[in-house]
Amino acid sequence: LLAEKAGAPKDVLITSSIGRDFQRVDRHVLSYTKVIEDTTGDHLVRVATSGLEQEIVQAVDRLHHRFRELPFRISTGPVVTFRSREFLRRIRSDNTAPLLWMHNVRPFTTRFPPKNGKPTHILVSEDSKKLLLPAKRYVLLKRFTAKEEHRRLVAGIVEAKDSYSSFVGLENHLNYVYRPEGELSKSEALGLAALFNSAFIDRYFRAISGNTQVNAAEIRAMPMPSVEAIREIGKAMEQGEKNPAMVERVVGETIGLPKRLIEQLCEASK
Repeated sequence: LLAEKAGAPKDVLITSSIGRDFQRVDRHVLSYTKVIEDTTGDHLVRVATSGLEQEIVQAVDRLHHRFRELPFRISTGPVVTFRSREFLRRIRSDNTAPLLWMHNVRPFTTRFPPKNGKPTHILVSEDSKKLLLPAKRYVLLKRFTAKEEHRRLVAGIVEAKDSYSSFVGLENHLNYVYRPEGELSKSEALGLAALFNSAFIDRYFRAISGNTQVNAAEIRAMPMPSVEAIREIGKAMEQGEKNPAMVERVVGETIGLPKRLIEQLCEASK
């Protein structure tokens, strides 16, 4: 990163290429305010390297809320395994709870237990309760993805019935979305998971984040539709198969994206 302190902001030239092929370079000239978004004081740097990504960024900017303004909260899983070894267990017992990791999370669902040799349970005791969460409905968001993965954002849903205990452990490489008072409704959880799993929001997130880590702070600052729209998306997702094309259509139609852009996103989601 090279930064230069200068006077009045100028237009920004963004160039991009695939691999080492510098003979084919895409160039886009954008106004400074389209690259540095500071309407809320967050000063987000957005690097949209194609016309489609620029259109997505503009569409997300038109959403009327920020995640932090909604009645939801996002936090990071409290179980840091190397600090909690004394509580980790490989075998379930009467005084354990399930421990969920990143590899448990799939779009719209959570798979437990995995078969990869990691501890899949955590002891429930007075000393470990500060690391545990009450078993209820959460949206789980992976904090890390590999560079070659198709998506940066992968969101699953965990239900209270998925835990054999009244508690659940979430490893530190997971973010979780919850209601601070009460519990996410089914439509809220499905609506949030659909947004995070959509190519629409994924492409926006890639434009504002150059690394493979999904920070809770970035999600809090992200523009979002209203709670009513999120519930509407969730109710629509209950009615059919949760394939990528359906996700794009439901999200796009609910928030009023142009049909042409919805079709492009359906194609990009494949």
